[in-house]
Amino acid sequence: MPAKYATELPSRLDFTVEAAKEASDFIMCHYQSPELAVERKRDASPVTAADRGAEELLRRLIGIQYPNDGILGEEFEEKAGTSGWRWILDPVDGTKSFIHGVPLFGTLIGLEYDHKQVLGLCRFPALNEVVFAAEGLGAWWQIGENHRRPARTSDVKTMDEAVFCTTTIQGWRRVGRQAAFDKLCRCSSNQPRMGGLLWSHPGRYWPS
Repeated sequence: MPAKYATELPSRLDFTVEAAKEASDFIMCHYQSPELAVERKRDASPVTAADRGAEELLRRLIGIQYPNDGILGEEFEEKAGTSGWRWILDPVDGTKSFIHGVPLFGTLIGLEYDHKQVLGLCRFPALNEVVFAAEGLGAWWQIGENHRRPARTSDVKTMDEAVFCTTTIQGWRRVGRQAAFDKLCRCSSNQPRMGGLLWSHPGRYWPS
């Protein structure tokens, strides 16, 4: 492991956690706002001021702290870097959920060193929850201001005890994997659906 990589990664992880929190505060200013405007990108996917503004905020914070790093983002052109580090940003992953008032969306931040992924974070602004990990530094989960707790995989070893969680079946059908989807449903003990957590209200969806 390069000395620079090993030395910088802990501070970069702390920076990522704090930057994601700032982005979350910005995003929540737009969440469930009746004035939220939704536009369509070239691929017809939705985008809002929360998406663009949060990425601009993250880019600005990175630029101040690490001006020589590269940045690859969802909403704007890639910025080339000279340091060997590159940030990967998706400010609002799950924009469709976000614009309908569903709290199941997240801010994703990744970090590469010399083309190798070394850090990753997913923060859920509406839930005030974050999961993050970095090579050699463990994986962690935190809710609000509570202490960080180690994140780990489940102890379940067989599919009949597992939970199979999915949002839609269309993607499975589109790639010809309907049979695999059906088999997973049959084999697993429970298949929760996002819709079971919500109720409809004035054209939007809200936590029950």
